[in-house]
Amino acid sequence: MSPASLVIGVLGVGALGLCATIVVRHSTLEWIPSGASGEAPPTRIAEATRRLSATLAAGFVAGLLIAGVGGRFFMRVVGADSLARPLDLLAPESIDFEILGPLWLAVGFAVGLIMLLGTATCVLADRWVQQ
Repeated sequence: MSPASLVIGVLGVGALGLCATIVVRHSTLEWIPSGASGEAPPTRIAEATRRLSATLAAGFVAGLLIAGVGGRFFMRVVGADSLARPLDLLAPESIDFEILGPLWLAVGFAVGLIMLLGTATCVLADRWVQQ
């Protein structure tokens, strides 16, 4: 394993650990429903805009950290485990997932990343909407 792969691996594990810690730490926040029905329309529009902005920002940050760094770490783990290197991944006769080994690791890691991305987005959005 090259030093660059080792550095990417350590950074990936650290970033995913940080994201998992944020999710666990902030998942116990109290849920507060949206504004009362008697508010004026401009107030409701401003609140909806604030919520939408916080949710989009949360999705961007979670995507950058988890899908970006976690995806890169996933590629390193799967690439280190698979010995075959395909030449043309987009060809119809490509053997994309046939070269992965072990398959359970690749599938489990991908499912875990997707679940962590969704959870982190929800937790960050909830946290930022309530501020």
